[in-house]
Amino acid sequence: MLHIPLGQIEDNEILEVVSDLAQILRWPLLDFEEHTVFDFLQIVMTEKLLSTTYLPSPSILDKKMAKIQDHGFYQVCKQLVGNLSLEPYDRKTLLSFLKSHFTCSRSKAIYLPSNPTDQERKIDLIRLRRRNGTL
Repeated sequence: MLHIPLGQIEDNEILEVVSDLAQILRWPLLDFEEHTVFDFLQIVMTEKLLSTTYLPSPSILDKKMAKIQDHGFYQVCKQLVGNLSLEPYDRKTLLSFLKSHFTCSRSKAIYLPSNPTDQERKIDLIRLRRRNGTL
């Protein structure tokens, strides 16, 4: 399901979720017919202002994961977690589940020093202070 282009999906329930996401961001869905479901979700979830408050009516994105088990998009979510159980996510809404799987936290980012010699100078300064007892 994740790697099927949006233009080839026949499941109306999956198309409902995809169209709701496109509607939140006011994007024409026809522009993404060649993209796979995974690619579309990845593009949509990187948007900063993604929230269900922008939907004009109640949507499946507002529903808890426990209540969409009979929905076609539940299988897509299962594939996102590697076909493991989705019970730990039962209290999350579908939108928050998707956000948590397509956004990375800033704490996981790796920052390299801008100038290695500058970093070495800072380390030497710290060692000098420790030897002198000023730090």
